[in-house]
Amino acid sequence: MVSAAEAAAVLLVAGYAIGRLRPYRTLADWTHHQLRARLDRWQSTPRQAALAALLLLTDPA
Repeated sequence: MVSAAEAAAVLLVAGYAIGRLRPYRTLADWTHHQLRARLDRWQSTPRQAALAALLLLTDPA
C-alpha cells in the first residue's frame, strides 16, 4: 500500500515533469509551424479538420 507521502511525492514529480516538458506549448508551436510553413501538405479534408481543431484548442486568443 502506498502512503500519502509517497503519493504526494509522485504527484509532485509528475507535475514538475509535465511543467518542464510543456506539451501544450509544444503542440501549439507545432500547429502554428504547420500553418506557416507547410499548409500545402494539409490538402485533404480530414487533415485540414485536424489542423483546425488543434489550432482552436491551442490558440490562446
